[in-house]
Amino acid sequence: LESIPEDKSVAAPSLFVAHLSNRDEIYALNYHGNEGDVDIVVLDARSKIDTETMNAYLRQGYTILEHHEGLAVILERGNVEE
Repeated sequence: LESIPEDKSVAAPSLFVAHLSNRDEIYALNYHGNEGDVDIVVLDARSKIDTETMNAYLRQGYTILEHHEGLAVILERGNVEE
């Protein structure tokens, strides 16, 4: 989680929110609704990755930035023209 730049908006499971609390924009993943409006999405991989949620973000152009087996998968939003 330390590798996530502080200026990026993040959606993460409640377990990880406290560790990312120094950011301006942090959202609890379970309440975020798979919206493609954050820079980084953190998925809990401690037991089983929520592939439905991961695939929803991948379909929106997110890519896997890091996969830490048994801990977390970090997705990053692709470049989106504004």
